[in-house]
Order: sequence, then structure tokens, then C-alpha cells
Amino acid sequence: LAQTFQVCSLEFESFAAHQRYAYPSWTFVAALLPNTSISKNMQGASEGASSFGRFPGSVRQLKGELTMRGIDFSHCRERSELEELWKTSSSAQVSGLQDESFAVLREGGRQCWVEFVDEGDALCHWEDGSDAMLPAADLLPLGTSASALQGAPRICEGGFEAARSHAFASSMLLVVALDANSSSTDKGAAALKATALQSLALASEELNALLNENSIFWRGGCSDLREPQWQQLAPQGAPCIAMVLPLAADAMKVLSVTEGSGCSVQALVEVFVAALEALQSHQEAAQARLVCEEALLRQEQDAEFQEALAMDRSRAEAEDRAKEVEAEERSNKMASEPNTSAESDLVNDATPKDAVKRTSQVAQEMEEDAQARAAKIRRLAADFLAAVPTPPTDGISARLVLRLPSGERVERTFGGEECLSRVRAWAACCPELPEARERVLHVPLNFDLAMAFPNRKLLADDDTKTLAELGLTPSAALFLIVRED
Repeated sequence: LAQTFQVCSLEFESFAAHQRYAYPSWTFVAALLPNTSISKNMQGASEGASSFGRFPGSVRQLKGELTMRGIDFSHCRERSELEELWKTSSSAQVSGLQDESFAVLREGGRQCWVEFVDEGDALCHWEDGSDAMLPAADLLPLGTSASALQGAPRICEGGFEAARSHAFASSMLLVVALDANSSSTDKGAAALKATALQSLALASEELNALLNENSIFWRGGCSDLREPQWQQLAPQGAPCIAMVLPLAADAMKVLSVTEGSGCSVQALVEVFVAALEALQSHQEAAQARLVCEEALLRQEQDAEFQEALAMDRSRAEAEDRAKEVEAEERSNKMASEPNTSAESDLVNDATPKDAVKRTSQVAQEMEEDAQARAAKIRRLAADFLAAVPTPPTDGISARLVLRLPSGERVERTFGGEECLSRVRAWAACCPELPEARERVLHVPLNFDLAMAFPNRKLLADDDTKTLAELGLTPSAALFLIVRED
């Protein structure tokens, strides 16, 4: 038996190189004879097999690793052939790992950013802000572009203005990520490292799920924004991540800005949750303000309806009394001055004709007045659109909703520095503007404007004041009231 073991042990190193037998069986044999040459041969064979680069797993796991790397192994018949492919691809991938690039752990699939590779070891930075030195052989390179990371949030198509408008229409939070490599003002290794760590944190599973479900995500650089915008979104420069509350399609409030060096997953989750709470509070306040405005509007409309109803009743009673008086006078006249039958026939024939003629004249005059007024409104609309509005400063705007006496609404956004006189001109010609949306709107010749909250009438002295001074920013509701005189 000892001779048999000795023969087998001499051939073991060759067998191990071709990896036809498993190690545990030979290790058991060596353990039975610890003081013989068999154990020494076994130790040398084990070290020799390790130098050949044995894959630490089963054949099924080895095939799975090759499949993940996209390597075709259909021509392989032996385990040694599979491991040769694995060693070749491992050497190629280790050599492909670059400084300042992204990589993923072979076991576990955790993504990282490799700052540098030195003598087979790589300094890896993780999404939670920690770092560690790992063997480069344990990493699969992904490249230097953040687009290679798995799990990055969905980016809104188009520019920043389109993303902000989409977030406002969807009643969602807007998350803006500004990268240093797209900026004309922020360059250098520190900024590029912060951008990479920012991209790594955004690709984490926890943060990715939050962003995709509760926000609109936009990514770009300071060069993609207008100067007032990037001054608000990146006051300290890029890279950074800003949480933005959309107030209107073209207005916003920046809730928080997290610089790239502090963009860990935990920090971003905390600021994102706080921003969601701010969004909810804003929506609740807007809903309460809308309910209050609608209640005031209903009260005013009810009062106007009752007043109009009383006026109609008074007018109808006056007309009835006038008809009775006229009939009584006609009867008395006919009784005191009787006419011949022929004269009565002429009077009866002439009276309807005169009435028809007078009615036709009145209708024609009303139509001419309506045409003249429509032409005047069209001229006012042309003048309003031709006038150059005052450009908004600091991104302040006023989204105004105008409620007409008929109950219909029109909406338009003005700059916060524009005067009330422009809003009054807009109210006079709104039936001919695009916001009428092909509706037939009726605006009285003489009207006043009033604020819904607080409830007060805007006088002629207010025409020279700006909308910001009157408290109409960022949004407000106005009533168009028929002037009593």
C-alpha cells in the first residue's frame, strides 16, 4: 500500500497541473502518513497547483464566471481548458484596470471607484464614503465613464428648463446633479474625484429606488445652465447635487445643495427625505390656499348672482308697469278720440312696420358696437404681445390666475419686476390671447382687479408698483370685477 501511495504521490503534481483530481482526497492520504515522503510530495504538489492558478470553485461556477465575462467555452472538454481561459481573461482584465476608473468586485458585484493601482493592489472608494486596498485581480474594470455603472437613476431627456417644467407638471421633486467634467469653471483632480464619488453614490440601489419613484432626475454641467440658475444650484461650484422644489413651470426654490465631496449614500438619503417633506408641506399649503380662494370666489359669485337676480326682477317689474301705463293711456286716447275704420287699419298696419324697423336699427347698432369693441380688443392684444416685458431677476416670477365674472379662468406667468399696469392690460385683452384657448370670453368695458388673498381691491395707484411689491409672487389669484360706475 505504501509503495502504491508513493507511486501515486510522484504523479500527483502532474495530475494537479491538469486538475483531474480533487485536492481533499490527496490531502486525506497525506494526513494518514505525515512523516513520509508522500506528505512532502503532497505539499509540493499543492504549491505547484496553486502556481498554475486553480479556480477556487466547481466547474459550474467556473462556467458561470466565463459566461459573465462573455467568453465562449463551447470548445472546451476538460476543466484545465476552462481554467486556462479563465486565467487568460483574468490577466487581461487585471491589466485593463486603470487609475481613476470604475470597477466591480468579482464576488458580490459591489461597485467602486479605483483611485490608483500600485503593484497589483488598488485603492477602492465605495458608495458609503469608505475606502480600502484590494488586490486588482479581485476587480472587474468598468471603464472611466460613469455611464458604465449599473443602477444609475433615469435621466430626464432635454435641458434643465424641460426637466423643471416636467417636475412641476408631475408635482414631483427635481434632483439636479452637476458634474465637474462638464463645467467650465471647476477642473482638477479633486473635482473629478468628487464627481466620480457622486456618480457612485447615485448608482447605489437604495438611492436609485428613491430617486426613480419620487423625483425627476436631471444631470449636466454648469455650462448647460444660465448664470442665474447655476448660481442658485451650485453656489460653491460643481460637482454637487441640488434638491429643487418647482414652484411653477419657470420658477423654483432650491431646498439644499450637497457638494460632491460629501455625496455619500447616507447623506443624500437624508437630504432627499427632508426635501420630500418640504414638497409635501408646500403641496398641502397650496391646496389649503386654493380651497380658501375657491371659497371666496364662490361667496363673491353668489353675491353677484343675487344682486343680478334682484336687478333683473326690478327691471322686469318696471317694464311691466310701463306696459300697463302705456296700455291704459292708449285706451284712454282711443276712447276720447275715436278714429274711423280706415284710419284704424292704417295705424294698425303702420305700427308693426315701425316696430320692426326700429328693432332692425337697434340690432344693427349693437352689431356695429360689438365689431368695434372686438377690433379694439385685438389692437390691445397686439400691443400687449409686442411690448417687451421686464426680464425677471433672481428667478422671481408671478403665476397669476384671473377669474372672470362668468367664472372662467385664464392663467399667465409674469416677471416679478413687472408692473401691475401690464397685468391690467393683459386682463383687458385676454379674450384674444393664446391663453383663451379658443374660448369665448367676455370682459366688461370698465372693470377693477382685486386680490383673492388677502381680499382687497387693486387701485389705479397700484399700477406703478411691481408684482413683487404687491405680494403677487410666486403665485396669486385675481378677480375681475365689473366697475359699479
